[in-house]
Amino acid sequence: MTVPRIAVFTGDPAGIGPEIILKAFAHAPELLKACLVAGDVDTLQKQATALGLPLSVLRIDSFAQAASVELGVVPVLQTGESHPVVLGQVSAQAGRMAA
Repeated sequence: MTVPRIAVFTGDPAGIGPEIILKAFAHAPELLKACLVAGDVDTLQKQATALGLPLSVLRIDSFAQAASVELGVVPVLQTGESHPVVLGQVSAQAGRMAA
C-alpha cells in the first residue's frame, strides 16, 4: 500500500487551522506519515506548546524530507516570511501570511 503524500495548508496563522492540524498530528500521527504542513514554523511551534501537545515542529525543504520524519514530529514547509501573530486576533499581517 502506498502512503499518500498530502500538503496541508494552515490558512490564517491566527485562526483555528494550525490548532486543527496539530491535533490531527498528535492524535493520528500514523495517518499523516509522509504528509507535510505548509505554513509558518514559528506559529505552529508556539501553538503546539500552548496546546500542550507532545509534538515538535521541524522545518523541511521538500516533500521527500517529510517521508523520513519520525512520528511526533510535524514537518513544515515554510511559506513566506515568519511574522509574530496574536492567536485569535484578526490582522492584516496574518491575512498576508495566509495568502
